[in-house]
Amino acid sequence: MASKKNIDIALEKIGEKLIQGFISEIRNANKVSTGALANRSNWNIEVIDGRLLITTLPYAGAVDAGRGPSREGEWEELYSGLMQWVFQKNITLSQSGRTKGRRTGQFFKKGTIGLPSAKTKSVVYAMARKISAGGYGQRYGVADFTNKTMTRYTDYIGSTIGEEYVEYIRESLDETITNYLRDQ
Repeated sequence: MASKKNIDIALEKIGEKLIQGFISEIRNANKVSTGALANRSNWNIEVIDGRLLITTLPYAGAVDAGRGPSREGEWEELYSGLMQWVFQKNITLSQSGRTKGRRTGQFFKKGTIGLPSAKTKSVVYAMARKISAGGYGQRYGVADFTNKTMTRYTDYIGSTIGEEYVEYIRESLDETITNYLRDQ
């Protein structure tokens, strides 16, 4: 017997499938820094009043679609987040330039997360200033994991929820119309 409960169960199954797809797309796009978004325990599914709600970490939107320019007061947080990111990803920093027409590059020591070198601070400052002014990823996209996953699972979603809704409507019609005819 189909019911709203069965529809909610179908929505939960769809939510699980979507989360698996989101995590897969994030990994495939190689957009894993700390690994938190690729961890299933950081994703939640709720079905409220027949509506599927999937929630995760607050920065998932920036990984999915990029971010816009910073608002007032966000600059320090952006700078410290970028500094932490440079050390977590163990990014090699270099300074490029030209000497007598030849391209040259110098790698320099980053220092430590607690005591970064002056050149590291300078590079991270420039990155933060650029992102703060113009955002990133909006032109070319970042991971775009939601659109890619939805495209991949559209048929699955349609068949899963569609079957439950068809059965629910059939039973509703049987209850209302059949009972109405019996009462006549």
